[in-house]
Amino acid sequence: MTTAQADLVTIAKIERHFGVRGEFKVRSLSDVPGRLDHLKQVQILAPTGQTVARTVTHVRRDGSTYIMGLAGITTPEEAGMLRGGLIQVPRAPAAALYAAGYFACALLGM
Repeated sequence: MTTAQADLVTIAKIERHFGVRGEFKVRSLSDVPGRLDHLKQVQILAPTGQTVARTVTHVRRDGSTYIMGLAGITTPEEAGMLRGGLIQVPRAPAAALYAAGYFACALLGM
C-alpha cells in the first residue's frame, strides 16, 4: 500500500552516511521534541524523486543530529545514495496542535 504524497509530513533530512554499517546522520526538521526517537516506519523521498517505505532499525541522538539505521541498508554506499533525502511519516500520527495552531504543510498552497 502506498501513501499519497499529500498525506505525508516531512520530519527530517538525511545529511550524510555515518560509519561502515549503512547508518546515516539525520537533521530533524520537526519542532516536536523527541519526534524521531520512536519511529518504526518511514517513507524516504530520495533525491531522485523516488519514494520508498523503510522500517527503522534504530535511532540515537548525536549532539544536535541523529544517527539512524534502516532495514535493508547495510553499506555506506547504500546510505550515501539517500544523501539529501527527506524522511516522511503519515500526517495522521503527527503531534497534536494547541487550539489555534496550524501545521505549515497545511498552509501551503493557500
